[in-house]
Amino acid sequence: MKLIFGVVILVAISGAAQAQGVTNTEIIRLRALYQDLASRAADIAARVGPNHLAVVKVRERMDDLRKQIQEEERRIGGTTHGANKERAKLTEC
Repeated sequence: MKLIFGVVILVAISGAAQAQGVTNTEIIRLRALYQDLASRAADIAARVGPNHLAVVKVRERMDDLRKQIQEEERRIGGTTHGANKERAKLTEC
């Protein structure tokens, strides 16, 4: 089943970040932009059709944002993973 404009992917990304307790303002900003673009793409698609060049361009921008969100979450995840390792080492002593 294909869902429109990757909104489910964003929800999955958001869920993973929330599970780690991520409250990074950059991720929040990127998600807000993504949601704005998803809304814009849906509006345009309703008027001119889902395969119109304008919709395709908005979807491309959404793909870029999704990648940026994933990269930021990986960066933060790596940071928290390293901190967890350090904390584990300290508690072993």
